[in-house]
Amino acid sequence: MHPESAFEFERRVTRWWQPLLLTALLVVLYLVGRQLGLREQLGRLERWVESFGAMGPLVFVVSYAVLTIFWFPSSLLTGAAGGLFGALGGLALSLAGSMLAAAASFLMARHLMPLRFRAWVAGLRSFQHLDRLVKRRGGLVVLAARLANLLPFAFVNYGFGLTSIRLRTYLFWSLLGKIPGIIIVVAGVDIVVEALRYRQVSWTQLSVVLVTALGLGMAARWIQRWLRDEPDREAGVRSGSGLDM
Repeated sequence: MHPESAFEFERRVTRWWQPLLLTALLVVLYLVGRQLGLREQLGRLERWVESFGAMGPLVFVVSYAVLTIFWFPSSLLTGAAGGLFGALGGLALSLAGSMLAAAASFLMARHLMPLRFRAWVAGLRSFQHLDRLVKRRGGLVVLAARLANLLPFAFVNYGFGLTSIRLRTYLFWSLLGKIPGIIIVVAGVDIVVEALRYRQVSWTQLSVVLVTALGLGMAARWIQRWLRDEPDREAGVRSGSGLDM
């Protein structure tokens, strides 16, 4: 998707009615889950995790990280965490797995990527612009990428590994940026699973999901404007520097 088209799509779906879309999505997931026997499938997954005893959560975190490194959609794993471990447990384990994957992918890109490929990436104008943003804005660029969520999780990890940003800075801002999205997915799936199991809905939890989605949408709109205006600000700085010479 072209960047401008992606930003326009983000602008449209993050208006005030985004929570309504999210609610409709949860209803659809509930109906589809009933038809596909989601409750029984989760039961089998739960028994598999329980077979590892106290090591079950650790096995899930490691599996999450390994699969994500190899481009498996992290949102599916996050949803599974919500269904298996509930909202709070799923949040903690998803954050642990995603940060482990982020660190591993980042280090792989920085230290194991072939030099010829690194040189090719360094010659791309889009990457050069990203690296300049990282040098000027630091972790805020990582936060923007995570909140906007326009690119796959693994792609972002590998991409930032080739920039000049430090690992600890990347992980800190990446963690902050992942929290809202993981809350929405984990708590949303937990709501659907509880509805399938007990035929009841936690309205408090649903409210948290909708408020988080609304806040994330507002942040994404601000990020969209900031990223779109950054090239103009950068050009203005260069132009001003030229006049002073």
